[in-house]
Amino acid sequence: MTTSATTARNGLHQGHASFLERFHARQAQNRAARQKPTLSVEEHAAHRVQLGNVRFIKPRYSDQTEINVSGIFNKWRRYCADMKVGDWKATLENLDRGTTQDFLLYICERYKITSWGSGHEYIRQFQQLYTTVNGQYMDRNDTKEVYKYYRSVLVPRFGHRPPNIDGKPVLNVDNLRVILTFNIA
Repeated sequence: MTTSATTARNGLHQGHASFLERFHARQAQNRAARQKPTLSVEEHAAHRVQLGNVRFIKPRYSDQTEINVSGIFNKWRRYCADMKVGDWKATLENLDRGTTQDFLLYICERYKITSWGSGHEYIRQFQQLYTTVNGQYMDRNDTKEVYKYYRSVLVPRFGHRPPNIDGKPVLNVDNLRVILTFNIA
């Protein structure tokens, strides 16, 4: 003999079970809809062949980086014209370490650079210009030599200071206490 309480509990249990089954089925459908389709074996083979033909994926620069690259590009064109090294593009495509170091010397002579950080920034911007024009990165060993040349020859020659040597003064404890007192009051 079943009581009404037992029937209610079994019915309630059945209701929970059916809800959970429906919920699980809906979740499985949503997961299947969100999953991206996978490639077949033949499609993977075609994809590998296609990627084999790609030599270099050009980086996408931010607006500020493009402005910086255009700035170093103007300096590079001026250097090529002033030093009579040839066409800017041909010179950049056949770039060697000596030309890069001479370009950095040209920048230090012509422009007001006071800090190591600015010189390093010019080197990085020149690397971005090289990458943009040639579709490949500068040789890593050449880049290291350019940095060494800058730090060991150009920094002492032009008296560039270390970065942030003229930084903002730091408050001492008494000044900090005064500022906190006035901000709280």
